[in-house]
Amino acid sequence: MRTRQILFTLLTVFQVGWISAQSIIHVDNELRNPLQRALLELHKIGVEYNPMDEPFVLMYGSTRGQAAAVSKGKNKEGVLIFVNRNVFNSYSLRSQVWIIIHELAHDVFNLEHSHDGVMVAEIPNAINKELWEEGMNILKEQINHTHE
Repeated sequence: MRTRQILFTLLTVFQVGWISAQSIIHVDNELRNPLQRALLELHKIGVEYNPMDEPFVLMYGSTRGQAAAVSKGKNKEGVLIFVNRNVFNSYSLRSQVWIIIHELAHDVFNLEHSHDGVMVAEIPNAINKELWEEGMNILKEQINHTHE
């Protein structure tokens, strides 16, 4: 019941937009490590983002079908990402970081799905070093292109 109340409040807040930028910061404990790693990876490619700068929620919740995560804050002030616990936890830590970066790219940078890089709709089965580096380079180009 408490989860439903929190969820309703969060969705209302994001729909109406009546909160100040630092009113809500929530990250489920198990998601903190992948989020920190995602922020570090973004920093490595020269992309700076601080979740403290806007309303930010990363929590376990329902997603469509077997989606590992879904972003709900696109084109709104703030970030709202729901993660399917069972699907997400079936992935390696590297893939979990990829997923969080993907969802942040939707919410923070308003990127759409693409045919390559981190923004592909399907999560690659195995993300080796080469695929990771290629994905991050493509993401950097996509972010830079949207900010020109």
